[in-house]
Order: sequence, then C-alpha cells, then structure tokens
Amino acid sequence: MTSTCVGDLTACTTGVCTSKQCTGCGGVGQPCCAGSACGGGAICGGGNLCVACGGVGQACCAGNACGGNECCDTTSASCVATGAACSGGRVCGGGACTACGGVGQPCCAGSACGAGNLCNGANTCVACGGAGQTCCAGSACGAGNICNGTNTCVGCGGPGQVCCAGNTCAGGGCCSGGTCLASGTTASGLNVCDDGALVACGGTGQPCCQTNTCANNRCCVAGSCVAVNASCGAALGTCSAAHCAPGGVNCGGSGQNCCPGNPNGQGVAADFCTASGLTCSPTTAKCAACGGPTQPCCDGDACGFGGCCDLGTKLCVGATLACGGAQGTCTGGGCMSGACGKTGQACCGGGVGCTSGYDTCVNSTCVACGGLGEACCPALAGAGREYCGEPYVCDKSNTKCARCGGSGQLCCAGAVCRTGTCAAATNLCP
Repeated sequence: MTSTCVGDLTACTTGVCTSKQCTGCGGVGQPCCAGSACGGGAICGGGNLCVACGGVGQACCAGNACGGNECCDTTSASCVATGAACSGGRVCGGGACTACGGVGQPCCAGSACGAGNLCNGANTCVACGGAGQTCCAGSACGAGNICNGTNTCVGCGGPGQVCCAGNTCAGGGCCSGGTCLASGTTASGLNVCDDGALVACGGTGQPCCQTNTCANNRCCVAGSCVAVNASCGAALGTCSAAHCAPGGVNCGGSGQNCCPGNPNGQGVAADFCTASGLTCSPTTAKCAACGGPTQPCCDGDACGFGGCCDLGTKLCVGATLACGGAQGTCTGGGCMSGACGKTGQACCGGGVGCTSGYDTCVNSTCVACGGLGEACCPALAGAGREYCGEPYVCDKSNTKCARCGGSGQLCCAGAVCRTGTCAAATNLCP
C-alpha cells in the first residue's frame, strides 16, 4: 500500500518517499532505503534501485561479499565463480582472487599455467619440460630434451642419448637407430659419423672409422685415411704400414711415439696415433691399444664393449667390473651400476668423473664434449692436449671444438690443411 508524502522530504511511516508517494524499499528492483540501504542479497545500484548481488556475474554485496565460494573481483566489482578468471591475470580460489600460473601457484582459468609450467591433478602449476620433468602441453620439452613414452622429458642429442625431434643430434653428431653418435664414432664397420652425416669410412681419402681405423694399412691423419706411400702431411713424412715418419722417425704405430699434433709449433691439436685401435698413452706418450679392460681410454675418453673410462687412472674398466673410487660397478658405460658418469647424469665421485666417452664434468653434471661448438674433451696425454672428435680440433682461445683444415680454419692434427701449409704464427690454414 502507498500513501502520499509532501515533496520528497516528508518521512513515510514505512518505505521511502518517491514522487510524492510512500513506496516499499530495499528489495530487488525497489528503491534503495535511507542511507542507500538494501535488504539481504541486494545492493544499492545505479538509479538508486536495489539490484541482486553476490551471485556469479552479479555485483559484489556490501563489504565485497559474494555467496558461496565466489570471489569479489574488486576491479570490476562483480562476483566470479571458483576457478574462473579475475581481472589482472588472477583466478578465483578459496573465496579470493589470487595470482596464478607460476610454479606452486593455483592453475589459472581453464587449467592454464605460464610458459614452462603445467597444471597437475591438484590444480597447482608445476614446472615441466626439463630433464626428468613431466612433458608440457603437446608433449613439448625444453631444448636438449624429448618426451618419452611415459610422458617424461629425457635428455636427447648427446652421445649415447636418444635423438632429438627430427632425428637430430647436437655437436655435429649423427642419429643412428634412434641413438646419437658423436662425430668421429662408428655406427658399423662400414660408416662413421662425420660432421653430422653418416658416411663411408676407411678407404683412401675417406674419413677414418672409429679409433683411427683405416683399411689396408692406411694411416689415419687429421681424420682422413692416407694411402700407403702417400704423404701424411708436410711435417709428418710418408705413410707406411699404418704409421708416419716425421724426420725419418716412425710415429703413430703400436709402441711407437705418438705423432705430434703440433709439429714445429704449428697447430693446436693433441698428439695422435695413425694405426687402428690405438691411442696416445697418457703414461708413456707412445701409441697403445685402447678401449679394453685395463687399457688406456681411447680418444674422447671412450671405452669399448660397455666399459667405463676412469679419469682418475685414465684406464678403462670392463663392464660388470668395479669402478675406482668406490663408485660401484660399471654398467653400460656408467659407474654405480650405470647411475653416474653418462651424458646428463651426475659426475661420478672419487675422481672417476664422466665415464661413457665424449662427455665432461660441468657443475657436477656430465655434458657432451668433443662435438662442434662443445667443450673440448679432457686431455689424457698431458695438459693442454684436449681432444675433439674428427673432423674438429680444440680452439685454445675458447676451449671449444671447431672445424679445421679449410681456408681460414684452424690447422688439423699434424698441422694438416686441405690445401697449402699451416701458418705457424696463427695456426690457421691459408
């Protein structure tokens, strides 16, 4: 019931005076009562009318209150449902708009998280894409990792690791049968990884197969097979029975002196052997068989048949045998039953270091070495004689592996250039 009131100033017994009539107030759609007051579930809105509040999409009630677990978005002054987006990149959770999307924060609306994060089953953002972490959306992983069959990111691209997306490998390595080979290593007896390509090896003018292997008594010099009676290089004499003879003194064969990586002060490469299956022994500086149990580690700190290279002794430990430094058993190229020493794993303790070949210890983790642009592998035969896989050489200016032998490139082992003579002053090929 309504009654008349004078002007809009005379108080009504109940309600408010509107257009000289006393009317009800405070309900949804009614005028606001004195002091802009409205009844429960309503708030005084535009036009001095009470509007519903507290529900999803409605205005926030007095005191920024919303019903249930909804949140008052104070920027828009409206109520937001649990799990829905608030302004400013926030999300409604627990009755309040909070930051979302970062590691440890609630997932944003639509289970979204920031880059490099993933929404888990507890509606919390966790890191993803790194080694050992869950794969990100779309089976994505960060650089140097790939998503495996258990939706976990694992290291890829390094020697002995699975190939990365597109069958790619890092550092000039090659993908063979789903596994990466370091440049200079062999997938079979007939081919070798050479600067990113699997090519025939062992013949005259072809790249050497793994561990300096060339057919028919050829000499392996600067990563290429030299025919018998052909020149090993200007400073290295002639190839004969798989060895060279700088100054008439044989080098590179079994039991012989290692051939000089920098004859006459030219070049920066480590001393080397020219006959198959040999390395420059770190204890005798002579060429010796490598890769087998108790034998010296081969170039690149590699051992054969699943063995482990103990950098403390610079000798190979056979598979299933005990590693030095109380580092457990050698399994699949790694000590501690294969749990340390391989690319992507922790470095082994006790001075053993990285054991699987073509890797080096950086910040307590084994990382690939000896490939293009990678760190030079640790020197076995004397400090300063770090090793890179063929066809690379260690650039002493940055201790990274670089291509050699071409015009303007560093001289290869033995101061060899494809054309011309290595410049002693610069160690560069003409």
